[in-house]
Amino acid sequence: MRPLAVVLASVLVAAPLAAQEQTTPQPPLDLPVSVERIREALSSPGPFLLDALDRQPNFRIEVEERRPTFAEIFGGADFKGGPVPPGGLYAYEQQRRMFPNSTPPLFSLDAMPIVGGLVNAIGDWRRARSAAAARAEVERAMAEFCAAQPDGGADVVGCEKNR
Repeated sequence: MRPLAVVLASVLVAAPLAAQEQTTPQPPLDLPVSVERIREALSSPGPFLLDALDRQPNFRIEVEERRPTFAEIFGGADFKGGPVPPGGLYAYEQQRRMFPNSTPPLFSLDAMPIVGGLVNAIGDWRRARSAAAARAEVERAMAEFCAAQPDGGADVVGCEKNR
C-alpha cells in the first residue's frame, strides 16, 4: 500500500511540473501605448506653478437661501386637539380619581419662560456693555499710539481717524 501512495504522489506532483515546462513564450503585447511617448512626456519640463496664479476661474457657484414656511415645518402637527388640562391628561385623570371633590385650578402660570427671558436680557446687556468698553479701550490705545508716532501718525494706517 505504501509504494502505491508514493507512486501516486509523484505522478500528481510531476503533472503540473511538466505542464509548466511545455508552455511556449508569448509574443509581445500590442498595446495602444507607446513607451517612447511616455519617456518623452516624463523628460519634458512640466508647467510652471506660478502660471496658475494668473488664470481666471472658469466656474461660478450660487447659493440661494430658501426659508421654509410654517406649514412645511409643522405640516404633520395636529393643532385641533383642544386645550390640555394642567399637568396633562393622565395627571388630570389621576387627580380626579384620587380627590373626586376637589376642583381643578382655573389657570396655571409657567414662570420659567419669564425667568429665562430675564436671564437672557441680562446676559445680552452685559455682553453689549463689555463690547462697548473693549471698543473704547481700543480707540484710546490707538489714539495714544498715533500721538506717539512722528507727525501724529500721518503715514500710519488707522491713525487718520484719531486726528
